[in-house]
Order: sequence, then structure tokens, then C-alpha cells
Amino acid sequence: EDKQPKADDKQEAWVHNLWQRLDRDGSMSITRSELECEEFYSILRNVISPPSANQGTGGAMNGRTQLNMREALDFCMRKADQNSDKSLGFSEFRSLLLYLSDAAQAGGQSSALLAFSLFDLDASL
Repeated sequence: EDKQPKADDKQEAWVHNLWQRLDRDGSMSITRSELECEEFYSILRNVISPPSANQGTGGAMNGRTQLNMREALDFCMRKADQNSDKSLGFSEFRSLLLYLSDAAQAGGQSSALLAFSLFDLDASL
């Protein structure tokens, strides 16, 4: 049974293009430092605090998101790095991006759960 998330051609192209841009050293894996870029941070912001017609892109949550971007990145690495080698192989990276994409599209509970887990820094809940 294939446990890889399903994606359409557009999502697959997005994942592959982002992989090529973020794997800056060509090592075929992505480290935490390679994820520390505005392009990946914007993906996280869309999940944690999606812009809405009513609030624009500001608000209290946005300020808190800025302060916790490192924690968000740490959380993503912890959850996606299945083999604990401190980097993401392509399948780990793909799964993470598809999850974040689904969470951003779903809004509501998925985004709330992800946002909550980002603030549960000691992973106690």
C-alpha cells in the first residue's frame, strides 16, 4: 500500500520546482537552513494565518506568526524528517508540502490544529 499523499500534476510540478530551488547545494536533501527562506516562510504563513477578505494580511495572529517562524520551521522538520537524519529527502519534502497545501486549502480546523501545535513548543499536547 502506497502511503504517499496523492497530488495532481500542478501540485507535483510545484513540489518539484520548489525542491530544485531550495536544494541549493544539490545534495538531494533539504536541510533546515535551506528551508529558512521567504518562499518557504510564505507557505507557512498561508497555513497558520491565511489572509481573509475581512482581515487582510495583518492582525494579531500575523504578528505572532512572525515571532514564531523559527518554531514553525522546527515543527515542520520534526514532523517531516521521518528517518531523523536532520534533513528532508524528496519524499519527506513532498509529503510536507502536500500536507501544508491541503491544510492551507482546508482552512478551519486543519489550520487551527497546525497553528496550535506550533505554539505547543514542548510537544506536551
